[in-house]
Amino acid sequence: MMPVLLLDCDSRSIVELVAAVRAEGVSAIGRTVPIQGMAKPEGARFPVLSIDDLASIEPAGAVISGTPHYLYTARGRIPPEGFFPALLERRIPVLGICGGHELLAHLIAKHHAGGRTPRVVGVNPFGRYEPADMAGNPCEFEWYVDRPAAFERGGLLFEGLPHRFPVWMWHVHQIHVLPPFCTALGGTRETPFGAISYSPPGSLAPVALGVQFHPEVSPEVTRRAVFSNFVRFCK
Repeated sequence: MMPVLLLDCDSRSIVELVAAVRAEGVSAIGRTVPIQGMAKPEGARFPVLSIDDLASIEPAGAVISGTPHYLYTARGRIPPEGFFPALLERRIPVLGICGGHELLAHLIAKHHAGGRTPRVVGVNPFGRYEPADMAGNPCEFEWYVDRPAAFERGGLLFEGLPHRFPVWMWHVHQIHVLPPFCTALGGTRETPFGAISYSPPGSLAPVALGVQFHPEVSPEVTRRAVFSNFVRFCK
């Protein structure tokens, strides 16, 4: 199997993310997602992402990491212009994690909204963190098994997991408007769009998935299921 491309948005758990992918017997190649308006972020851990990487690496899939930098701030991370449409054109499966999940929603809505910047990411509408403190982890995440479309597409990531399962979650911002052509796959009371799938217009087959939680540092049962399922999806 070809490698999985890891898009590093300055993740604090990049080591765990690399290990989780490699644990599935797949090589992982990292690239740094640039800061808006900057060619190379200071302290980049990998070469800066380029559209040319798709041809040179030929990845089986791509994972967008979490980030401590909110999307609408000066240090927000954005892939090069045209990179996301190129992923879609090649039907390369994508998994967005936490801040990468929010970035995925932004890319989807922007790509299909004539270039307008959408408000698909914002402050938690309840005005508080989830969980209330670090001791609140792991949280209980609910997979929407009672919704036909969510059950069908959610199986791409959550097959083998029960209706509710433990995840490590810590965020302030979140998706508060479901982007077009997306299906909500699961969430919590505080974060109803905690997992999504995206099928491009004219297609019923999902090509991108996002989760607001961090599977790479979640309890083993969750971590192994999510990454095993995603690698299978890439195949």
